[in-house]
Amino acid sequence: MNSLNNMKMYVSYLNECYQHIFGNTVIKSWGYLYYDFEGRYLQITSDKLLLDDFLHQELYADQIIDNISLSSGSYYSSDVHNDKFLANSVKDILMKQGYTYFFDIIYKNENYSEVYTFASLEDFNYANNFTLNNLDMFKLISLDLAKRCRRLLTKDNLLVLPKTFIIQMNELNVIQPQNTTPDLKDIILKSKNIDDLFHTASDDVFDFNKLPFSFMASKDLTHKEKEIIYLYYQGFNAHRIAQILDISKRTVDKHFENIKTKLHCEHPGQIISALLRYDTSIKNNINSKT
Repeated sequence: MNSLNNMKMYVSYLNECYQHIFGNTVIKSWGYLYYDFEGRYLQITSDKLLLDDFLHQELYADQIIDNISLSSGSYYSSDVHNDKFLANSVKDILMKQGYTYFFDIIYKNENYSEVYTFASLEDFNYANNFTLNNLDMFKLISLDLAKRCRRLLTKDNLLVLPKTFIIQMNELNVIQPQNTTPDLKDIILKSKNIDDLFHTASDDVFDFNKLPFSFMASKDLTHKEKEIIYLYYQGFNAHRIAQILDISKRTVDKHFENIKTKLHCEHPGQIISALLRYDTSIKNNINSKT
């Protein structure tokens, strides 16, 4: 089918769009899924082998059914190995390719749905914390992804699904509860008592998304180093940071040395500027190509 060949053809295009952003992070691949209730379907990923498996095994059914069934709102975080809500067919493919984690940003319209996926081969907790700590940047990238991929929603690119499946997906959509999308923080807090849809590290104290920069500039920054940067941005010196984190000043100084190395800075005063400059370059690059 021409539509399937076209989806595969766009792999390199999608990869090139964000390789300069994600090449330095824990994110290995990214993708876009579109379906509507008239049965039109488009899927693209930056990982050719993964997309080949999805299309060859016709996993559109399991993906769409899983998506319709979600009532948790606009975000879905998956520990692939332990995700009891993930269809086995999809899980097998992801594990075969070495994926341990993916994060979906889901947009549901009355007539269609879009899913923006970011996946990793890294440890689940590490990848999930990285995503949640940089959520604003992921949302920005998903908006850009939407602009790019919506241009591909043409007759030649869209696969029309079987009529029996179209009936099934419409029936399932009717019986799903139409909940108001909850706040992400509410989902995370609630899930700690209900399900393991979302996980956050127990020492996750600071809200990094309130910073004017993300940590996309380096995948190697540890959680403790991010906390130190957070406090440094708030105006605390090394001595006060040591008191707040209950560690020695010598340890804080050692962390600062590691941070400077990872961000290619000569002195601490350049750290915030380096992070801001990297984010600005990402945003400028996105804006210049849309």
